[in-house]
Amino acid sequence: MKRLTLSLLVMVIVAIALVAGTSMNITGTSKNRVNAAARKQPADTIDGAKNPEKIPDHVAYSLLFDLIAGRPTEAEKNRIRSYIRQMGLEGADVDALIAAAEEYYNRESVLGQQADEIKARTHPNHSPLASQEKQELKRLQKRQEGIANEIAASLQYRLSADGLAKVRQHIKERVKRKTRMTVEPEGS
Repeated sequence: MKRLTLSLLVMVIVAIALVAGTSMNITGTSKNRVNAAARKQPADTIDGAKNPEKIPDHVAYSLLFDLIAGRPTEAEKNRIRSYIRQMGLEGADVDALIAAAEEYYNRESVLGQQADEIKARTHPNHSPLASQEKQELKRLQKRQEGIANEIAASLQYRLSADGLAKVRQHIKERVKRKTRMTVEPEGS
């Protein structure tokens, strides 16, 4: 009878542990069931719909430039011109914004290729990146941010005052508000 009672008690403890999301280790203490990836400090998510001011300018301009640039077919070029006109730009401002986006795209794509080469060379079997490779990727990321900031700053010389105001308004009210991004914790 004692054996049956002990067995029932163990089953009840195990059932309670499972329902509570914990497991019992050999010593009888409980620990949370969390896989190794989830133990890592979670990335923060910035929702531009709620906090557009937290979306960095270089991210918003990068998204806009990536959207505009690299349109190979005439139909795609026409669609992007229509999109830019919906922003309120006209004539030379449309062409100037496309030229700025193409410059960003051409310069940034070189960095993207370098990053892809590092990842392919050092991460072929999904092994973790070494510290040196992580540092190199961070350096490339900083260069990409610099290119986005540089091209965004050059818009004041490329666009009319009205065109520049409309692009800035579009970045603030549309691009940033439609952006969600994750920010990895420092040291990741």
